[in-house]
Amino acid sequence: MIKRYISFTESDDYMSRHIKSREEFIRSISSFEDAAGREEELVDWIGNEGYNDEKEAIKDLKGKTKEWLALPNPFTAYRVVALADPSDLRHEDLGEHWTQYDWMIDGDLLNSIGDDTWEEDAEPYVITAKIRKEDVDVMQTIVQNLSFPNEHEINLKKGARPEVISVTPFDDF
Repeated sequence: MIKRYISFTESDDYMSRHIKSREEFIRSISSFEDAAGREEELVDWIGNEGYNDEKEAIKDLKGKTKEWLALPNPFTAYRVVALADPSDLRHEDLGEHWTQYDWMIDGDLLNSIGDDTWEEDAEPYVITAKIRKEDVDVMQTIVQNLSFPNEHEINLKKGARPEVISVTPFDDF
């Protein structure tokens, strides 16, 4: 019996099709509505690095997708930044990493963002802002949550301009 082997050309063609279909899939997810019901596909394409297994990742992603869909538009979100003075806040570039949960703002969060590497005169401040759903980088949010599920992170698109509600010293938050 003669077996047929894939040639390098056929293999390259397969990889090209695979990469193209992955890119098309990723481009097809631009809102939380697009992600709803496709959690298994998302885990299949992105992976489940932050979980014990694929089943756990799918279950958690389904729960998070449901929560993201329920967010009002705009929604309130929080971010910790290092500032020597609150007037140093750059409103045109508030950053991309946020959380919709005020209970995530704690000492563990400071450790995870590396507050020990800040400049000596910098202090932690909490930005509270309103964010429009269309400013969320949905795919990056999903990737981050599959990789680091305990961070409950929302990622913004580059250039997004959240509406600042307050800038509060971390200890007073």
